[in-house]
Amino acid sequence: FYTDDCAGHPYKGLQKFQLDKKDAYSFVKSPRYDGLSMEVGPLAQGLIHKFPVLMSLVQKGVKPGALARIAARCEQTVVVASAMNGWLDELEAAMGKPGFAIQDTAHWEPKEGEGFGAYDAPRGALSHFIRVGKDKKIANYQAVVPSTWNASPRDEKGVRGQYEEALIGAPVPDQDNPINIVRIIRSFDPCLACAIHLIHPKTNEVRKFVVE
Repeated sequence: FYTDDCAGHPYKGLQKFQLDKKDAYSFVKSPRYDGLSMEVGPLAQGLIHKFPVLMSLVQKGVKPGALARIAARCEQTVVVASAMNGWLDELEAAMGKPGFAIQDTAHWEPKEGEGFGAYDAPRGALSHFIRVGKDKKIANYQAVVPSTWNASPRDEKGVRGQYEEALIGAPVPDQDNPINIVRIIRSFDPCLACAIHLIHPKTNEVRKFVVE
């Protein structure tokens, strides 16, 4: 658990632990964009780039949810696979030109500075931020990964994360076997290295399930 005052830009935000934090329930960070929680991944990518099959589902009235996420993930695979040959041809053509480089080495070893790398991975937006101090040592390093966006818990302002928003209103006829919850969460393709918590609403006990 983290203190409420450690939020800020990844360059400057320093996480300070508060293990006895009241009402805390998840170790996942809560990244926000302009104060809002964001869903990242194939569904967001598909809506932005207007994947044809996904948009046809939207026209038929399919709402954002587990079905739409799975459909978007399937179409994302087709879109990327179809584009790969063209990308390789472009890379091969560029490699034969004078001055070709894949990085800027003009300031490769600064005495101090800030830098970041961002990539729209299959799971969603991925970014790493680094700040090097005057002593040429890493002063701060932050990774904001796709599952951090989607799995983030409520923040200090009460803004819910995307998993939580997706679960609101979902029917759970059997609380001892909440299969609908599992289906919805799995549609986000969560990173297994990130926190997973299933807590019984009455006993407050952490539940364990084998999903095959």
